[in-house]
Amino acid sequence: MSTTGDNLKYEIAKNSDADFPLTESHFDLERKCFKHIKQCPASFEESVSFYRPKDFIVCSCFMRNTLIGFKLLEKIKDNQYHSLITVVDAPFRKLGIAKEMSRRIRNKIAGLKTKYLTKFCLPETWTIDIEDEGYELLCSSDHLTDQEKTLLSNIARKRGKPDEFLHSRIQLRYYEYTDGRFGDAMFKCYKISKFVNN
Repeated sequence: MSTTGDNLKYEIAKNSDADFPLTESHFDLERKCFKHIKQCPASFEESVSFYRPKDFIVCSCFMRNTLIGFKLLEKIKDNQYHSLITVVDAPFRKLGIAKEMSRRIRNKIAGLKTKYLTKFCLPETWTIDIEDEGYELLCSSDHLTDQEKTLLSNIARKRGKPDEFLHSRIQLRYYEYTDGRFGDAMFKCYKISKFVNN
């Protein structure tokens, strides 16, 4: 699935497709933007070993055959995908590329009967939303709703997280930086409310 226009091309692929959909260009872009986070893969081989076992879908954006952004969602359950990474190369930010990748990948997962998208974000970016109008934020308060607790529990079970993972929107010490500092994250949940034709 690809669309061209204004020198941009978007492609969507699943990890279950015949070929592994992530390339060294994906690794290079992830490393360029997130090398300050300890969990960021240090080599392409490490990236492959991290992503290959996951059931995921990825939307990649190219400009003149150069990868400038990608958004990757992991399938948690039949009705839930979790956003693992959204990255756009610095010169191309604030041009709507992240939101367009979000729209295109939503249309694809909506066709797979997915109802919910979850993600973790930095607390300082809590109010910035790169998801398009087809994602309805379930709650914006500090308190988790019962539905959000269920979705968070799904992630915890898949990742083998301890019980305390389930009780707070703010996930303390979620990110570890290469300089030894830790950063918190905030849990966000969306209901996929619309299907928009490409």
